[in-house]
Amino acid sequence: MFTIRYQPNIPDHELSQITLADFEGEYGNVLYGQFEINVNGKTYGLYDPDAPTPILEFFEEEIIASFGLLNEVVISMQHHKYIALNTIDAHFAWFEFIAEGEDLTVYHVQVEEDNISSFIVTEPLNCISICYWQETITKQEFIDEVLDKTDEFIRHIEKVNPALLRSKSIQGLLERCGKSKLLR
Repeated sequence: MFTIRYQPNIPDHELSQITLADFEGEYGNVLYGQFEINVNGKTYGLYDPDAPTPILEFFEEEIIASFGLLNEVVISMQHHKYIALNTIDAHFAWFEFIAEGEDLTVYHVQVEEDNISSFIVTEPLNCISICYWQETITKQEFIDEVLDKTDEFIRHIEKVNPALLRSKSIQGLLERCGKSKLLR
C-alpha cells in the first residue's frame, strides 16, 4: 500500500482570494501544508486535519515541490532502477527507491553528509548512517498514487483559484505531471 495525504495550511476561502501576483511574490510560489507519505503503514510527514494551528505551522511541507519531486521520481524510473529523493525539509533524510521487476522497495534513510547538491540522485548514496524502515510495493502502485494525487491537487487549485494555475511553480508541476502520465 502506498498513499499520499495532504492538506494546504491556507483555508480554501483564503486561497481563493490570493492573486497570481501575490502568490508569485509574497508567497514565493510556495504552498505550505501537511504532506504525508505512507508505505505499508510506515509514514513520513504529517496528515491530521484536526490538528491545532501551532502544530500545523510546525509540520509545514512544500506541497507543490513535494508533488513535483515525486513526479520526477516517476519520470526517473523510466531510465534508472535506483533513485534517491531528499525529503526537502531535512537535509539528512532521504527516500531510496529501488526497482526490481514490478516491485519497488522504498527505504527511509538518514545520511551522514549534507553535501549532496541535488534533491534527486540516481547513483546509490554511500553515506547512509541509519535506515529507519524499508517496505516493498509495486512500481505501478507508486506511479498511480503519485499521478492520481497530483491530479487531485491540481484540480483542487483549479476549483478554488484557477489563476494560480498560471504560476511558475504550478506550471512546472503540470509539466512534470504530463511527462509522468506518459509512463502510465
